[in-house]
Amino acid sequence: MPSGSIVRFAVPVTAALAACATDPTIASQVDSAALRDYVAAQLSEHGVPGLQVAMVASAGTLNELAAGVRVLGGEQLQLDDRMHLGSCGKAMTSWLAALLVEDGAIRWQTTVGDALPELARTTRAEHREITLEELLSHRSLLPPFTTAAAWSRLGELSAIEPRARRHEFAAKVLAEPGVPFSAADVAAGFRYSNAGYAVAAAMLERATGASWERLMAQRVFDPLGMAAVIGWPAASGRNDEPRGHLATVDPPGLEPHDPNDDYRIDAVLAPAGDISVSIRGYAAFLRQQLRGRRGLDPSRDAAFYRHLHHAIEFGSEYSLGWYWVDQFDDEVSSHTGSADTFYCSCIVLPGHDIAIAVVANAATDGAREAVTHVRNFLLRPYVSGSTR
Repeated sequence: MPSGSIVRFAVPVTAALAACATDPTIASQVDSAALRDYVAAQLSEHGVPGLQVAMVASAGTLNELAAGVRVLGGEQLQLDDRMHLGSCGKAMTSWLAALLVEDGAIRWQTTVGDALPELARTTRAEHREITLEELLSHRSLLPPFTTAAAWSRLGELSAIEPRARRHEFAAKVLAEPGVPFSAADVAAGFRYSNAGYAVAAAMLERATGASWERLMAQRVFDPLGMAAVIGWPAASGRNDEPRGHLATVDPPGLEPHDPNDDYRIDAVLAPAGDISVSIRGYAAFLRQQLRGRRGLDPSRDAAFYRHLHHAIEFGSEYSLGWYWVDQFDDEVSSHTGSADTFYCSCIVLPGHDIAIAVVANAATDGAREAVTHVRNFLLRPYVSGSTR
């Protein structure tokens, strides 16, 4: 599961800064016909099977589109089809943690030692005081677990049930020496770690007595009507859902990925990015975050959301499930995600009252370029020129 990268855009200096993203004059600049034509051109140019797009404001949906096919040679991609979000799902795990902190089930400053006392004897000193907040903001010394070699180590675990696997993994990784920050990590203020999200999930599971999967369904997916699933969209009998695509070398091109083969994200790392949901479901989550950032959630103040989206530690470029950057006269939250068969990109601009998500069912360089182009096509009318 490749780690995301900070989203920085270069847009023409002639682009107009929107005073209000729900202004119909602004919205008309990215009307459905223009978006449909642009997406069709991107799919053709970059050889992408299918792509979903959504743009929302706090008041509702501004634009949505599904184009291309579910699988090469297959049926038309639909708006309610599920696509895999990869690491964009980290924001949802962090949101779950925020809700449980709000409930009083756990604290942001709860340490690994507090949450998992039975592991105290084997947990190394450098890990014992890691907090839930530090795990979800990538500020621990746990290893990244972003490579195939690291993933292969998960085969050493003996537990079968997901919650038990995460606990066994936590015991194992917390007993290993910490990985020092590199100079680049120090400069960025964080080091990306899927392992950190697995351990955080184990802490949430211990605090509540429920599995991460159950908690996500009850607290995140169901309240928003997201109809999300864990794993590939077309796995486990969901044969009419989209399939991801892998690059081929000889001949160069794409081939559909078999969602029931051995390549899948282990349950241990599911909290770091193994959620599949339709673009409409994902847009509901992003709109909730956007409304909260704008102080429009009647149940919570804007500070509750800012704690999630804005970097907690001075100088850090990562908050809680979101990359953060001060850009476009706004506090921009963003993420990308891919497990090499789908590619997702999202961005939230509370000051401009827009959030955008684009997901493709391929993760080639061409697919990533198409997703980026479509996202910027939607973004461009709303922001002032910037080269940051």
